[in-house]
Amino acid sequence: QGGVAGANVVGGVDIDALLNAAMGGAAPVPAAAVVAAPPMVMGMNGVPGGGAPPAAMNAMDIANAASSALEAAFGGGAPSSAVAAAPPVMPSQQVPYQQQQQQPPQTQQQTSILVLHNMVMDQDLATDEDYADLYDEVKGECEKFGRLLSMKIPRPQDHQYSPTSVRKIFLEYVSAADAAQAERELAGRAFGPNIVQCTYFDEAMYRNGKLA
Repeated sequence: QGGVAGANVVGGVDIDALLNAAMGGAAPVPAAAVVAAPPMVMGMNGVPGGGAPPAAMNAMDIANAASSALEAAFGGGAPSSAVAAAPPVMPSQQVPYQQQQQQPPQTQQQTSILVLHNMVMDQDLATDEDYADLYDEVKGECEKFGRLLSMKIPRPQDHQYSPTSVRKIFLEYVSAADAAQAERELAGRAFGPNIVQCTYFDEAMYRNGKLA
């Protein structure tokens, strides 16, 4: 069966060669063998041939032309409508980066010894008078929130205590419940320019003078 006559090159693709291959003729002409279109002559207005710029032939135009020619050659009736465009490729949705949340510190076991942080400044320890004023002020305030048995505020010259205990206030309450009540009242409170924080301390170490 003979091939379809006539040259029909669209966008550099030989449509006739495609038809010949489909109808049992010669194999399609490789893309490398397609003769490039002759150079266009520029008109006076800078547009090829002097007229309006030709419509650009893209892959969709070529596919439509080939589809129409094949259907017409095989008696498929009227040329089919334009080849349906592939659905647009949507960019993959990036999972928002979630920073790993820091786990809250484990709940410290409550004891009858409550430690106050951020309440002692250097000027409070400068002289014995300053120290006494701080001691009386803190003691009078902390007695409001529970049955206070004793209180210790280590100073740098108190060598019997660890240096890490300096600028901390150790409160000994009658029970862990009293200490917890004081914590609820004191934690987060503003004391001068600072915010009070509270932790618990080992009862045996406190009573043995091993403050840290």
